[in-house]
Amino acid sequence: LEISINGGPFEQYANGAELRMADLGLADGSATFSVRAIDPCRTEATQDTTVVLDTTAPVVTYSQPAAALYDTDDISSVAFTANDGAGSGVASTSVTFDGTAVANGATLDMFFLNAGIHNIVVTATDNVGNTGLTAREFRLRATSVSLRNNVMRARTLGLISDGKVYTGLMDKLNNAVKQHNRGQHATEVSVLGAVRDQVLAQRGKGINTAFADRMLTWVNDLIANH
Repeated sequence: LEISINGGPFEQYANGAELRMADLGLADGSATFSVRAIDPCRTEATQDTTVVLDTTAPVVTYSQPAAALYDTDDISSVAFTANDGAGSGVASTSVTFDGTAVANGATLDMFFLNAGIHNIVVTATDNVGNTGLTAREFRLRATSVSLRNNVMRARTLGLISDGKVYTGLMDKLNNAVKQHNRGQHATEVSVLGAVRDQVLAQRGKGINTAFADRMLTWVNDLIANH
């Protein structure tokens, strides 16, 4: 037998010889093997067979989240594509956010997340079983402005049920924003400390417990990293 690979010169092989794709120096993608049989009297017509070599996992590209840092009043999403190039094609993808399965296109509403680092991991598998993990992370932080926006939204959602508590928080956060804009950051931090104290005092009372706990992560992170 003589075999030509991708139009190259014919080389002799024994009938039944094993050809390992990885040993032939071929790149991922399609490869055409042209086979012909030869005896002392004649050469048979060439028979072509095309196969696909695929040794790598699909490539995942994120379009969202697009930033490395988000404020607590921002909204983003999980959005990605997977492409196997010249390989065997994408068989499946799955994605987790902070370890929990979500869908491609899932909304990321920062209002419902704690401060700190959040992680997205996409698992992509092609049709011959090559699997890869592609991660992306972002940091969630608060500003005095985003905290004020969060408190207004919490009031609308009924998470701050006591009007006096709401007014007290808004007065403090308006002051914090004012001090920040003046460049009086030490004073701003002091005001944020008063916000924290009020949230702690009203946790489970005038403020929904889960929201209070989440807000405390925001305020503490802002004070610690101011």
